[in-house]
Amino acid sequence: MTVGWVIPHNDPILKLWTLTATVTHSRGRADTAVTLPLPFLTFLIKSFETILQFSIVLLSCLREVIANQIHYSDTQLETDYDLDVSDFLVWSTIATSLAKWSDTKKAKWRKLNQERAAAKNRTTHRRHRRRRDEEMVCYKSFGCFRDEGPFDYLDTLPASPESIATTFTLYTRKNSVDGEKLDYENSTTVLKSNFNSSNPIKIIIHGFGSSGRRPWVLQMTEAFLFMEDMNLIVVDWENGAQLPNYVQAAANTQLIGKQIALLIRMINFNKGLAPEDYHLIGFSLGAHVAGFTGMEISNISRIT
Repeated sequence: MTVGWVIPHNDPILKLWTLTATVTHSRGRADTAVTLPLPFLTFLIKSFETILQFSIVLLSCLREVIANQIHYSDTQLETDYDLDVSDFLVWSTIATSLAKWSDTKKAKWRKLNQERAAAKNRTTHRRHRRRRDEEMVCYKSFGCFRDEGPFDYLDTLPASPESIATTFTLYTRKNSVDGEKLDYENSTTVLKSNFNSSNPIKIIIHGFGSSGRRPWVLQMTEAFLFMEDMNLIVVDWENGAQLPNYVQAAANTQLIGKQIALLIRMINFNKGLAPEDYHLIGFSLGAHVAGFTGMEISNISRIT
């Protein structure tokens, strides 16, 4: 079978140049295939050339990105997947922690009711409810925390900043593996870093039973930086999110939220940025942290 192309004269009906494909079979029978207008064929050829040029540029960009991208090895991920905290362990720990907290809370209320009964016997003329005394703890730079509002129910206060030891690590395409430590009390850490005010800013906050060095966190930073260059800040509050005390970790989210707020204010002051430039990404209790940061700083662009 052979294929031949015939270019006829100007078609008086279509008034378009056309190409006619004539297919000749081995037995000598000739069939005429579809007749294509020449301008349409020209359009197809030019479109193919445009797509080819775009593909070449895209491949060139991808090759440059991949060349500059350093992938994490199993050693750099710090912990093997088999040693990572499983979902079942996290949920079972939460259940155990809440059960223990519930027993402790009931014991406190029993003691309080006994005190009320004793006080009632002593002063029978007073008939009013007595609320337990609110507890409070204060930390430098963060103010005071009270077990009121939603934390009245938890009856738990945040641990100290020293015991949690929160860290902030900046990742960009220039330092995609090791990162650079940022400190909200030291502005030189951001001024001397690879922080680029022209790039997007995302803050990743892990949750209960996790840390800023878990494989999924590092692989997420790698995926983000593969898409585009950005300022990616990973918040590591591992000491405050440790198993098995879920209730204490939930109370700690208030403090972590304020710490992130201080970091954002420090960056904005030194880089001339605004809250609208930030995207907070929180997982598990990390989402609670992001919410508390939003309460401290209005107009955060996005919280996921």
